[in-house]
Amino acid sequence: MIEQIQNINPKELKDLSQLQDLIVLFMNVVESQSKELKELRAENQELRNEVNRLKGEHGDLAPKTPKTNPTNTRSNKEKKKAKKKNNKRGPKNPKIKIDRIVKCEIDKSVLPADAKFQGYKEVIQQDIIIQRNNTLFKIPTYYSKKENRTYRGQLPEDYQGQFGGQLKSWVQLLHHYCDVTHGRLKALFDNIGILISTGTISNILLSNVEVMKSESRAILRSGIEQDKFAQSDGTKGWEAGQGKSTQIICGPSYTVYHTMASKSKGNIIWALQGKPGKSIPLRYDTLAVELLAGSKVPKKDQKLLSQLLKADQHYSLESFESLLAEQAAHLLEKQSHAKVVEILALAHYFGQAEFPILQNLLTDAGPEYIGIALGHGLCWLHEERHYKKMVPVLKVNQLALNEVRGKIWDFYGKLLDFKELSPAQQHQQKQKQKLEKEFEQIFTTMTDYNDLNNRLQKTFAKKEKLLRVLDFPDLPLHNNAAELAVRRKVRKRDISLHTMSSKGTEAQDAFMSVIETAAKLGVNALDYLYDRIIGRNQMPHLADLIKLNTL
Repeated sequence: MIEQIQNINPKELKDLSQLQDLIVLFMNVVESQSKELKELRAENQELRNEVNRLKGEHGDLAPKTPKTNPTNTRSNKEKKKAKKKNNKRGPKNPKIKIDRIVKCEIDKSVLPADAKFQGYKEVIQQDIIIQRNNTLFKIPTYYSKKENRTYRGQLPEDYQGQFGGQLKSWVQLLHHYCDVTHGRLKALFDNIGILISTGTISNILLSNVEVMKSESRAILRSGIEQDKFAQSDGTKGWEAGQGKSTQIICGPSYTVYHTMASKSKGNIIWALQGKPGKSIPLRYDTLAVELLAGSKVPKKDQKLLSQLLKADQHYSLESFESLLAEQAAHLLEKQSHAKVVEILALAHYFGQAEFPILQNLLTDAGPEYIGIALGHGLCWLHEERHYKKMVPVLKVNQLALNEVRGKIWDFYGKLLDFKELSPAQQHQQKQKQKLEKEFEQIFTTMTDYNDLNNRLQKTFAKKEKLLRVLDFPDLPLHNNAAELAVRRKVRKRDISLHTMSSKGTEAQDAFMSVIETAAKLGVNALDYLYDRIIGRNQMPHLADLIKLNTL
């Protein structure tokens, strides 16, 4: 932009329009330079902090920058909707489950002769009982000298060894739902008189993993079948000091966690199938050939793959890479290898019949989510956040930004209204066309603020994904459910940092999936864990409850 003003000669300006254009140009230069200066200052401060840390000192806290754009751009309609939503809590007492009833008597001798019984006034006290329950089993033992044989009594069927099912269930619940560490669990048990080591606690946490992995996969299957859409987001994870990526897939009635080597598209496709097998399943078929032909994978590599791979053949990632290592090792070193894996994983996903294919996926604008579901919707709050982060220094640009953000929130409110219409009204073409036209009017607006114009153009390019709700009204407008699920994983990472083995990672993912889903369905997670840990299986599967759920 500087180049545009280097050769300007003020004496050559002849009319007002030229002067106005020049002022607009200078204003955009000011905004550009201010933005760059702010970024350089932030980078400079980070470098200073790092130098101080290397010297053994503390880095300075980032200075608080005053808000230059304090105006709340949410429309009055949106504020009213939010207020109305927050006031829908209703009375609490009808939701409380009663475990026992105590009638409080009255001394009738103090009552006057004309006193008549008017019923009971109900007062609820919520309480909980957590106490030690150690049991000594006395097993009768008899010895027959004649038969040279010992006879002993039988332990109860629900006997779980040195530590009972309730204790094991509490360990799982406190660790995976309340984020209590091994050390604090031991401290708690020591305090109430239960002698247990941190090693035993670790063994308990690593038990029943396969049962919970099966439950987790069944939950994901039912969730996708029931909701026809899923929300997804990812976050960093750690396993024995190695960086991992945790992918969260969730819906109104379930949440599932899968930790994998990276957030590659191939891994996400694997997670959408509940992670069958030990590595990403792949398939080479006509769809794979078609996708490869439309990709940037070199033609000579595509030809070589067609010679190495058998048509309609399934591979695991391990077997595929072993094959390449033996016959075409150079393909493993190419940047296009990840793209090949992604395409073969996608071909397997759309060709398999073991797991339901996702109709709609709602995410942020991450490139790893593109093309892995039949339809893709984007989060409006993530998109609006780009505008929120813009901090123009000139008043006229601040006003222009505020006006655009106000229109965005008004439009968001209209999309919420559309979702509340009856199915017949939602399918009216005029209603959809009206909203599509308004979307175009907002995001094709041109202002004198270049950065704002660029952002509007980028949003307009996402029209199909941002307006997917017009064809699928059940699809949420935001990805908050997935972000809340991510927050649970982040909090777990903040407290425990990392798991120590792949089995520990699998246990954490599986138990968190079961417990978080139980919470969404209103199922007592402690009772459910106990039912599965002792092997009773009397409580209905969470996967079955999802199918019955009408949330």
